[in-house]
Amino acid sequence: MLRTILVLMVLSAVVGLAAACGSDTGGTGVGEGGDSSAVQSSVRLGSSDPSGIQVWGRGTVAIEPDIALLSLGVEARGDSVEAARSQASTSMTAILEALRARGIADQDIQTSNFNISPEYSYQETFIDNIRQSERVLVGYLVTNTVNVRIGDLDIVGVTVDDVAQAGGDATRIQSLRFSLEDPSDAREQAREQAVKDAIDKADQLASVAGVSRGSLLSINESSGGVPVARNFAASALADFESTPIASGELEVVIDVQAVFQIDSP
Repeated sequence: MLRTILVLMVLSAVVGLAAACGSDTGGTGVGEGGDSSAVQSSVRLGSSDPSGIQVWGRGTVAIEPDIALLSLGVEARGDSVEAARSQASTSMTAILEALRARGIADQDIQTSNFNISPEYSYQETFIDNIRQSERVLVGYLVTNTVNVRIGDLDIVGVTVDDVAQAGGDATRIQSLRFSLEDPSDAREQAREQAVKDAIDKADQLASVAGVSRGSLLSINESSGGVPVARNFAASALADFESTPIASGELEVVIDVQAVFQIDSP
């Protein structure tokens, strides 16, 4: 009797589970001839299968820079912090006045680093016939660095001269590079070229393989689009009266990765 009851309970549970499964299937419409696109779509989206025509496209735009970014500063040493700071302050004040005299606005000058540090020398001494190294304070070093944006490329060379003369031996030129005030137009042109390049490559691959390029499945742009120096034009040297500075050209490069569907020819 007990065995019969247990069998009936198991059969009841199986029937209930089957009914629940049938209810779920009916809700989605898959089990009764309904549209199964939702399930299939989720599978495709979650798939890592790289099927299709995959290509890289590159767009490159050469453009002349319109701004110069100059990093410069002063370096001064003294027996005391005040002595070193005072010398550095005098030299930097003269440099800032020279920059303003060239028409460079205060908002285009920004302090990037200011540092005061002690300087030591190491002297050898003998204690009980044992050679030892002793650290001795010899003074202090003060450095002050600013970043300068120059919107007129014709004055870059003479500005460097003015800075060197104003700051004297304390002057330090850290770097000079050229860039674009607004690279957005160049980026758009490079991006358009990159997409066209990807399409051309996909068409070539499809033609050689005997298939047709289908719809675009995905497209991604890699990081980039930052103007970088391309070359230095000798003709640019004529624009400067003293210190020769060549602005050259910049390159804006955009890379894209595209995946196209494969269609039958």
